Amino acid sequence: MSLPTSAIMPVSIYTCLCAAYCIFAPFFSTTRKRAYILSVISSSIMSSVSLPYVYLYLRYGLHGAYKMSQNGWLEELGRFATAFFGTYLFADLTLGYLMYKSEIGLLTGWVHHTVYIGLMIYLNMVSESPVFLIAGIMEVPTLDLGLSNLFPQVRNDVRFLSSFFIIRIVFNLYFALDCARPSSRVIFDNAWMPTVMLSLALCLHVMWFKGGIVGYLKRQSKTSKSGSTSAVSEIMENPGLSIPATDSCPESPEDSPLITPHTIPLTPSASATSQKDNSFFPNLSSLPNLANIPHLGQLPTVSIPNLPTLAELTTALNNHREHMNFGFKDAVKSRIGEQRERFAGLTANRGINLNLGGALGNMGLRGRPGSKGISQREYEAGQGIEVVGVDDLLGH
Repeated sequence: MSLPTSAIMPVSIYTCLCAAYCIFAPFFSTTRKRAYILSVISSSIMSSVSLPYVYLYLRYGLHGAYKMSQNGWLEELGRFATAFFGTYLFADLTLGYLMYKSEIGLLTGWVHHTVYIGLMIYLNMVSESPVFLIAGIMEVPTLDLGLSNLFPQVRNDVRFLSSFFIIRIVFNLYFALDCARPSSRVIFDNAWMPTVMLSLALCLHVMWFKGGIVGYLKRQSKTSKSGSTSAVSEIMENPGLSIPATDSCPESPEDSPLITPHTIPLTPSASATSQKDNSFFPNLSSLPNLANIPHLGQLPTVSIPNLPTLAELTTALNNHREHMNFGFKDAVKSRIGEQRERFAGLTANRGINLNLGGALGNMGLRGRPGSKGISQREYEAGQGIEVVGVDDLLGH
């Protein structure tokens, strides 16, 4: 019993895809790269197959393209394309579950692939494959994404984002609105299925494009900061190096279906540096890092007192001198006062009347020592006064 043609074709396609994966997988070291092998094969075939349908759509519109695609080789090509794409989605899920399970996401993998497998079955049943094949041109950005992952040297983020916006946003929106027109729905027996599927795909594409733009801007800002720092440090460590061209690609892709891997930057060519220069100039990398030097605001505050002026010093010196003189005078006066008190005590003990002036006045003696040849001693002796010397007073 032979299998129908509709069953033989998917089995053959699945076998070919598994064989292609087994052949090309050893050439790629990482799981992420191996996950894009089937994607590159599928997107390249679907993009090529869609070209005649896109040409008819742009030249004759949806009515002309739909009618011409229902006969001849275009009809057979449409059946093969829908069967191939549905089989690819099934192979990607099964091989991905076994070989690169971490690269199969829930929304972009299991949900997306399952819905499109059902869509391919529906298109084969109702013979509306021309609509899908016109939209097959949207696999061009997927081909760019897969090639960029397999061969990082061909990566270009601006090219990928531009093609994604033009084909998967602008063209998708225009095609969905064209299918939603009443005159276009007449072709599908007033069915809304093409419009609904294109609208759902558009929402998913907008979400992917937003993630791609955000990731691209983040990588650009990081590259501008880290690139300037690394370039300066590299030039300081190797003064003979030439400045390389700026590479805007990140070191590793982010978790977004729109992000392609890093393109290997150009290696700067080092020019020869003489031994004399190396011995004369110190290695700048050994110098202290300016970032480790504390900020001026972190240094301790040192307060310096104001120095006195010359006038203030002169005034203070004069006050000091006056204070010293005043103390010396007080000491002398105090000493003289003590001697007077001592002298008064001695005279009181010996009964000496020191009021000589009053005694002489009472006696009527008006003479003065030194007058008429009378000496001090004679004058005092003639008066009957006991002469007591100062030495006698102070000596006892």
